[in-house]
Amino acid sequence: MQTRLARTIGRVTAAVTVAAAAATVPAGVAAAAPATDPGPSACSPGQQRGTIEALPSTSEVANYTLTVMAEPGTSPCYLSGPPANMVFSLNGSPRAVDVAPTPEDGNAVQFGDGMPVTYDLHVPASDGPAQANQVTFNPGTPAGELPGDFTAYGPIGVDAGMTVGPAKPF
Repeated sequence: MQTRLARTIGRVTAAVTVAAAAATVPAGVAAAAPATDPGPSACSPGQQRGTIEALPSTSEVANYTLTVMAEPGTSPCYLSGPPANMVFSLNGSPRAVDVAPTPEDGNAVQFGDGMPVTYDLHVPASDGPAQANQVTFNPGTPAGELPGDFTAYGPIGVDAGMTVGPAKPF
């Protein structure tokens, strides 16, 4: 059982501790820092933009790079492997072509604001590839395929036998 004197000493000690803590914080300043909002994930639908650009090609294959950039203020996520469900179109008109993954191994790549990723596209040379200027796709992650579409724009010739490599840092 606590004596009256012990209770009084306990109250005085608590009051002095609270007063000392309050004295270390300037007037008008909150004692705790507010939590910062990390922003939406770079992997969320609509939080990225992409471009397709031609690379040096050979007489056997046309090479392209698909670069995806996250919108400013997005929080990073990880992409891995080649994209799935690639659908090419020209001004909204779909182009029928299947794209196979290359045999390259890929690692998880951090993707976010200031951390773009690229995919290499290879199109076998032919007399008449179909022209496209847009591709939608589902990028892969270490946990599986993302459910939302990413979109990239730029001129590309598409044809049977196309391959795409895994996500790589830009």
